[in-house]
Amino acid sequence: MSVMHSDAYSGKRHFLTRTITVRFGLPVAALLYFLLSLNIALLFVITAMLYFLNYELLHFAYHMDPASRVGRLPFIKMEWINLC
Repeated sequence: MSVMHSDAYSGKRHFLTRTITVRFGLPVAALLYFLLSLNIALLFVITAMLYFLNYELLHFAYHMDPASRVGRLPFIKMEWINLC
């Protein structure tokens, strides 16, 4: 199953990503820096970035064809959902 997104959707998604990063991530990191320490602020930023990248990777894998190389990975298969 291939999902195509329009340029308008892609632009909106990138805008939302930047907005969330700037309006949420930077103020929280700055607050952590001033209240606690630089290390904690950097830990927050790195954790937030890794969380976002993990979400995007799993979202990409979800839209891949189950017969593809990515779709055949054991931790990507969605067969366990049918057990619920």
